[in-house]
Amino acid sequence: MFYNINYKTIFISTFTSSLPDKLLQEQLIASKDYKMLKNMSIEMVLEIYLEQLDRAVYLKFCKRMAIDMDS
Repeated sequence: MFYNINYKTIFISTFTSSLPDKLLQEQLIASKDYKMLKNMSIEMVLEIYLEQLDRAVYLKFCKRMAIDMDS
């Protein structure tokens, strides 16, 4: 499935989840509190999480480089 928004084509994939019911309920409540669609809240949180993973990998690389330079 895809949408064309302002002449940009956005491809959308179907996501099937096996997350615990408690987590899905918390996500539903948070989506309502922030007045956003459930899929948008999942997208936002996933983008933040992936950015943090990238930062962690970069920091690990920098620390390893610093140790190698000291050796």
